Amino acid sequence: MTFNWKETHHAYYGVILIILGMILWCLLSGYWTLVTFPFFFFGIWFAADDIYQHVRQSKEPEYESPLHRWFVRDLYPNPIIRKLNVWLDKIMGKQPIG
Repeated sequence: MTFNWKETHHAYYGVILIILGMILWCLLSGYWTLVTFPFFFFGIWFAADDIYQHVRQSKEPEYESPLHRWFVRDLYPNPIIRKLNVWLDKIMGKQPIG
């Protein structure tokens, strides 16, 4: 299985969503905790999809998950998303800062 942890992966976005969901869960009470459900749902989905993609790529290197293809096709062309990805890659150490 190939996994360069210095690159931005959608598993990282999933973990961030789960953490945000936990923070909101602690801050909100009553029915407002239902607001946290999408954070947990999408966070688990993104992380699991990325893990599955990398496990499958160990046997089938050309495989890309549907979520990965959606990101590359529809989201990455957006300049804000592209800048966010470049910034995160710099933070992770893939690219030199500066």
